Amino acid sequence: IDENAALADEIRALAPEAGSTMFLMTSGGKVSTYGPGSRYGYLFDDLGFEPAVTGGDSSSSHGQEISFEFIAEQNPSSLLVIDRDATIGESGQAAQALLDNALVGSTDAWKNERVAYLDGVDWYFVGGGLDTTKRMLEELRAVVE
Repeated sequence: IDENAALADEIRALAPEAGSTMFLMTSGGKVSTYGPGSRYGYLFDDLGFEPAVTGGDSSSSHGQEISFEFIAEQNPSSLLVIDRDATIGESGQAAQALLDNALVGSTDAWKNERVAYLDGVDWYFVGGGLDTTKRMLEELRAVVE
C-alpha cells in the first residue's frame, strides 16, 4: 500500500507535465472518452491529470462516444488509450490502427508521441487490486516521465 501511495504521489507531482490529457477507449471501430467524475475520473480527480475535455456524461460506464474530429478539435497533449476489443477477445480494428488517421495525427499528443496504450485487462477488467493498481500507476508514471 505504501508503495502505491508513493507512486501516486510521484504521478501527482509529474501529471502537469502531461498537459491536457484525453482518456480514450476504442471498441467496435468507435471511440469513447472519459473525463472527471467518470469511471476513470480518478486520473483527473485524484492524480492531477489536466482533462482535455470537461463536462459530458460521466454516468456511462462506456464513456461518451466521440469522433476523430472531436479529438482533433480538443488537441490533447497526451492520449491514454484502452483497446476494449483486444481486451475482451473481440475481432476488430486495433486501437493503434483506428487512431492512426489524419485527424488524430494532427494532435499534439500524436505529433509528440505522447500516446499510451494501456493494459486493458488491468484497466478494464481488474482495476482496484493492490498489484493491479501498482501496474496501472507504473504505466501512468511512464506516461509522465
